[in-house]
Amino acid sequence: MSVLILSYRKVLTMTQFRIWSIWIWFGRLCSESCTLNGVHFIEGTAVMVPVYHLHRDPEYWPDPNTFDPDRYKTGLMGHLIINNSTLV
Repeated sequence: MSVLILSYRKVLTMTQFRIWSIWIWFGRLCSESCTLNGVHFIEGTAVMVPVYHLHRDPEYWPDPNTFDPDRYKTGLMGHLIINNSTLV
């Protein structure tokens, strides 16, 4: 199977998971105290990440509700896909 077909399957999958993610949010615990954007978090603080909203934020995804696998062909995402890197 050609690399081009595999790459296109990869962008289709990434687009599908971005729009129809299985998580609406996920949580993590701070392993050490830190400051992020002026907000101080102490060790053990629970932090919730709003995946659903991040995947639909027009600041990061132009026209976020459109199924457009081609958006991954440029910039960092395009580089990762062309070089067959894995996003986790």
